[in-house]
Amino acid sequence: MLLSFSVWTACSAVYEQTGSKPAGTAVVAMIFVFYGVAGAAWPGLAVSYTAEILPYNIRAKGLMLCFFGTSVAGVFNQWVNPLGLEALACKFYFVYMAVLVIELLVIYFFFVETKGPTLEEMAILFGGPESAAAYGRAEAHAKPQVTQQEQKDEKAALQICAMCCASPAKNAAWEENGVH
Repeated sequence: MLLSFSVWTACSAVYEQTGSKPAGTAVVAMIFVFYGVAGAAWPGLAVSYTAEILPYNIRAKGLMLCFFGTSVAGVFNQWVNPLGLEALACKFYFVYMAVLVIELLVIYFFFVETKGPTLEEMAILFGGPESAAAYGRAEAHAKPQVTQQEQKDEKAALQICAMCCASPAKNAAWEENGVH
């Protein structure tokens, strides 16, 4: 996004100073590239990342803040951008380039990588050991394992059942009585 926006800004400056038709065409192309990349990334990631990293008990509040921030940015874009573009012309784009650089740095240095861990592991990471996910994980690990004797008993019972079911006479009797 930063790259396409930088090209967009440079071509806008060239078009503003010289009126070059190729520069104007490049501006239009970069607008499509920028919004194509931004549209492919931001709308879904803003919601999914927020929901993925927040513990369940504060997820609704976190998503509300995410949507509030998105709405504030939309209001800013709707009402402030025309004033900035009128006052500074294409130099106003440098404000957005700075915003993109700040976003890039914040995401790179402060956002947690979510590829790999499960949602429960993320909930423990952000919710701490008191989280419901941590409690559920501890309960799952505390359950007793099936012993080898229980596995042998189950296997023997299945073999007996298979022998009984293999008998054609018993199968016919069971089917007559509706047991099958």
